[in-house]
Amino acid sequence: MLSVVDHHPALGRSVGEFYGELIEQAVVADEVGYESFWVAEHHFADYGVVPAPAVLLASIAQRTERIRLGTGIVVCPFHDPRVVAEQYAMVDVLSGGRLNFGAGSGYLAHEFAGFGVDPADKRERFDEAFDVVLRLWRGERVTLHSRFLDLDDVAVNVRPLQQPTPPTWVAVVRADAAPFVAARGQAVMGIPYALERLDAVETMLAAYHRAYREAGHDPAAVDVTLAWHTYVGETTDRAIAEARQAMEQYTATRLYATSQGKSFEELYDNGLLIIGDAAYCRRRIGELGEAGMTRMLALTNFGGLAHERVVASMRRFAAEVAPAFG
Repeated sequence: MLSVVDHHPALGRSVGEFYGELIEQAVVADEVGYESFWVAEHHFADYGVVPAPAVLLASIAQRTERIRLGTGIVVCPFHDPRVVAEQYAMVDVLSGGRLNFGAGSGYLAHEFAGFGVDPADKRERFDEAFDVVLRLWRGERVTLHSRFLDLDDVAVNVRPLQQPTPPTWVAVVRADAAPFVAARGQAVMGIPYALERLDAVETMLAAYHRAYREAGHDPAAVDVTLAWHTYVGETTDRAIAEARQAMEQYTATRLYATSQGKSFEELYDNGLLIIGDAAYCRRRIGELGEAGMTRMLALTNFGGLAHERVVASMRRFAAEVAPAFG
């Protein structure tokens, strides 16, 4: 499960109440067998109200026993990699070695403006910071002098329990970026909603797998993780009726998206939503697996969807959809 943690103040739910619901959903996910629970990092707008995923994940770690805890994603260009390495090493320790670390370069203009970071530098900043985090986790002493960092013989005093590093993913929001991630042998993460059409998702999947093989990496180790807006209802008609308003609210408030303003029907017909009864959801996920997706994140909490509906959908997914995929 993934949550962007998009907040809608007009609904009357406070940020604190939203955090409480999210933690409860993570507890339910742990109880009913979800493999992992991920949250996004966002800043300076209600689009996402978890600016510090490490804090929330550390809290969830104390309420759960088994489920892995993921960042979807840490925006590396906004942070000192020494601090990132320290904070998420603590999450791994506090959770008993359950951290999944997703990282990316960011894409929201107002966040770059708020941090005073030039978007033109984001790729260089990301590559450098991500590498430093991994080196520190492996126990290296790092010396680096570059445009963005000055490190002299730095080592962290807390390392992750998972060695040499926790599992890592690199996020992409453009299909043409996926082959570059594949060439490095790195697991990739994406949200198909940002690609507008299912055929663009399929093109991205094919390009990633091809680049991964051509770079000489083991095809059995490939990891393509995609997050889908998901709602499982008793019937498909009922699922659409129950999720429509929340999805439309999410779409209307989705910052900078080319999909902003598109109708529910357009998104649904373009194959960007997994909303229906259990049989419909199983079929869609099976098709995506055949196209090259190896891991699915169910984005079940979106657009101010009522907590009770989120939990009901999560339970149906765990009981009636997930067992079909092992």
